[in-house]
Amino acid sequence: MESKFKEHSVVPDVLDDVPPQLAEVVFPEGRCELGNELTPTQVQNPPRISWTAEEGALYTIVMTDPDAPSRWNPKFAQWRHWLVVNVPCTDIAQGETITAYVGAAPPKGTGLHRYVILGECVLMAMCAHE
Repeated sequence: MESKFKEHSVVPDVLDDVPPQLAEVVFPEGRCELGNELTPTQVQNPPRISWTAEEGALYTIVMTDPDAPSRWNPKFAQWRHWLVVNVPCTDIAQGETITAYVGAAPPKGTGLHRYVILGECVLMAMCAHE
């Protein structure tokens, strides 16, 4: 797994380190497999994402394009294509959508773009106080 993140320069362009866990990302028309190529048509609708979640945790899900507008001129790097916060466990539909999903649409002539989906735990436990 580490070699794929480095081969595609996700580390260090997007992340400092390889994440501790890999999520399963499945689009209605294709599966994400650490750097495989999918067409814009295949990713026009949001994917189903599953991961090992902590009980009671809330997550943030973000999809970015580090190659906007192109890999050789990424002046808009980390262009946000999707942002959902306060996702309970793995139920993205129950989270709060900040940026609605926008599928891949790289400008013509800009080559391949890397689209990176990240998830981050933002709350590990909830407490009740009297």
